[in-house]
Amino acid sequence: MQFGLVEMGPIWYSLLGRLAALFIFSATILLFYFSIRMLIWSSSLGRYSRLLGQPFLLFIETGSWQGTYLASWRGTKRTEFVTVVEALHRGVTGLSPIPMTSMINQALDQLAAPFIQMAYHMKVLGWSACLVGLLGTMSEIRLHFRGMALTQSTAFYVLASGIERAIQLLLYGLAIGLACLWGSSLARSRLSFLHVDLSKRLLAASIKRSE
Repeated sequence: MQFGLVEMGPIWYSLLGRLAALFIFSATILLFYFSIRMLIWSSSLGRYSRLLGQPFLLFIETGSWQGTYLASWRGTKRTEFVTVVEALHRGVTGLSPIPMTSMINQALDQLAAPFIQMAYHMKVLGWSACLVGLLGTMSEIRLHFRGMALTQSTAFYVLASGIERAIQLLLYGLAIGLACLWGSSLARSRLSFLHVDLSKRLLAASIKRSE
């Protein structure tokens, strides 16, 4: 049993350690999947933000609604996009620029619901990977010290080997977890930037008209 503790490489013996390694490996695959999906969605949201603001910019500048041709615009294949714009037109009529901007940003959040949901899933996955890595590491350390106690071993290299294996699991979990949290933070920042950009364009158009 003593020699079994001196395995080379990241081989984990406790059940929790093995489950943690499997979870972190699965989280790595999900991280790449979410990253690719969110890159695609980020590009789409930038286009939706521009298209969503365009008819209302014209409405503010000219005072007349010209959104009936939205269905023919490039990038509006999602039927809910046109539905949201037409519903907004009925809701923002007669509103001042600030309430109008708030309603349009809420509509952008509705269109971005899958993007927001993926960002939330990445955040949960990140915290889970960090926690699972920590629990797996503690389980490995506990099993290692228990094995040393049973074999009455005091060899330093045996202790160092077990601690190194446990630390590797912790580092794997932290690396994947922090990457997920970073990706989730970038997604929220991207959506926040689109909100600010859309609000600035609408308010600038309102100020320009009032001059």
